Amino acid sequence: MNAAAGGHRGVPHTADVRIEAWGPTRGRCIAEAVAGFVESFA
Repeated sequence: MNAAAGGHRGVPHTADVRIEAWGPTRGRCIAEAVAGFVESFA
C-alpha cells in the first residue's frame, strides 16, 4: 500500500458504513473518502 498516493478501505462495522481514507493532502484524503462512500453502495 502506497500511503503517499492515497487510498481508502472499508472497515467492518455492525450497523453503518465505516471508511478509512488517507492521502498526502487534505483534498486527496477527502476525495478518497468520497470514493469509498460511493463504492459502499454503488
